[in-house]
Amino acid sequence: MRVPGLFFSSQPFTVVLTTPDMSLTRLELAKTLVILQTNANLCARLFASYPLKIEYLVVYTTGVRYPWRLLELHHDKTRDGEPWVKRRMHCFDTAEKLGRSVRERTQWKAKDRALVAIHLSATRATLRKRLQPDNDEMARVALDRLNAELAELEPQRRALRERICLTQADHVSDLLRGQTAARPWHK
Repeated sequence: MRVPGLFFSSQPFTVVLTTPDMSLTRLELAKTLVILQTNANLCARLFASYPLKIEYLVVYTTGVRYPWRLLELHHDKTRDGEPWVKRRMHCFDTAEKLGRSVRERTQWKAKDRALVAIHLSATRATLRKRLQPDNDEMARVALDRLNAELAELEPQRRALRERICLTQADHVSDLLRGQTAARPWHK
């Protein structure tokens, strides 16, 4: 992958700068990228579930308006039976802003998981008592009920995200379709 002013090695956070006119030294930049990538990896693990895998890649690019980038990849194994990847690039003017955005995402997802677990625990317990081995129809009904419960919880989950995820990217690009948006995709 080639980006003006930057090229990647085998590690996502290892970069070699090709332009010398920077306010950050190479060592400072490398340290910042390692910290941001480590936090982004933690955040991505919180979002992952079967069949969805989330991957974040932190990139610094020279010579652009918003040099700090968070590449977001959603790998879904079940979209219409075909492998599917959604790619989005969140652009920030500072490393601090990108880091704050990742920390807010991490905090939100941890609280979201707790909310879902509390809300669905009673439903799961009830369904487990009713389920019988080798009863596909009952399993389908149970899954439908869980999905309905999650749908009912959606307004609370959105409100939680809006309350916690306050740092917005300066620019967002949907890389799959080449469309751009002035605001982050989750708002």
